[in-house]
Amino acid sequence: MKTIWVILLLVGVAFSATAQIDTNKPARFKTKVILFEGKNGEDGSSISVNPSPEGTSSGNEVTEAGTTVGREYELKWEYIGRAGDKDSYHFTFTRMTKAGSSAKTNTSKDILFNGTKAMVFEDELHKVTIEIPNEKDLKK
Repeated sequence: MKTIWVILLLVGVAFSATAQIDTNKPARFKTKVILFEGKNGEDGSSISVNPSPEGTSSGNEVTEAGTTVGREYELKWEYIGRAGDKDSYHFTFTRMTKAGSSAKTNTSKDILFNGTKAMVFEDELHKVTIEIPNEKDLKK
């Protein structure tokens, strides 16, 4: 019986260790965060590119703000650390969700980014994605 408990304890420790985020290592992937205003950017878009992940350490926060009347927003994100073979980011998005409404909503989300395009937020007025920048983005 004691052997079973020891094995269960060791298995639990092993699984919890792999789920932890390593905050001592820089980001692994280059990133491009795109905030589309309107459906797929018809009313404009904002692009933030990070071409050097090795210089991205845990706790670095980026803020993007938009002041278009009726579509004000503030998007913040920060690199948290590595989770296995993925980079972990925390996003916070404060925005208006309906045209003509002054009500704002605040949403937070953690994203595990493995280099594949991922949807971060989407509503009637905004869409936020994270992906790897292409060569054209890196030349700018």
